[in-house]
Amino acid sequence: MSLATLYNSLPGLEDASNAFKDRDVMFAKLAPLLAAYQLQFGVCLVHAHCALEEGEAMVANGTISRPVRGGPQYPERWLADGTPYEFNQEPTKAPPVELIRDFHAIVGKDTTLGLFYENNPPDGKVWLEYTRGRENIVELVDKDTLPNHFETGWIPGTDGPLKMTCSMVCVGTEEDHVKVHQTVDVSQVNSSSVPNLTNPQGN
Repeated sequence: MSLATLYNSLPGLEDASNAFKDRDVMFAKLAPLLAAYQLQFGVCLVHAHCALEEGEAMVANGTISRPVRGGPQYPERWLADGTPYEFNQEPTKAPPVELIRDFHAIVGKDTTLGLFYENNPPDGKVWLEYTRGRENIVELVDKDTLPNHFETGWIPGTDGPLKMTCSMVCVGTEEDHVKVHQTVDVSQVNSSSVPNLTNPQGN
């Protein structure tokens, strides 16, 4: 299976979030596992941002990820079985074989959870991601000023088994056969005009 075929088979954000059940139970099992690896990796909600064409990969350059062909591509997000599906232009570290094995044993085969390479926000901040066209953009925002959102990433925290590290402000729409993120203006983050989400999985 090509990378594009794999990526295009991933669920959209809302479907992935709805499929993630028993969160507290799962987090309680994953927290000690991730903590044992010095917080180098977190848990992510596996979902597609856009449809890829053959030969493309979703690659981050700074705070923007977009489909590219060629160039440096270091894995930064992995499916539960260790298959990379999103990349970065900067070098990363791969999850150890033991982490992949134990993570996979906890979350199971048919899961919308994966691993991501460290991108931990400062205290009081979270990563907000949103999509413009085929670009996925992340920005640091204050944790207590978030509108309704989907939680998409977690790391072990001091105030609980796992804490949220990034949030999504978007709604699912149909584009071809892939549910993708609706374009959201980040300037709306502190505004009442941000679109409400239906049953968002977040605070």
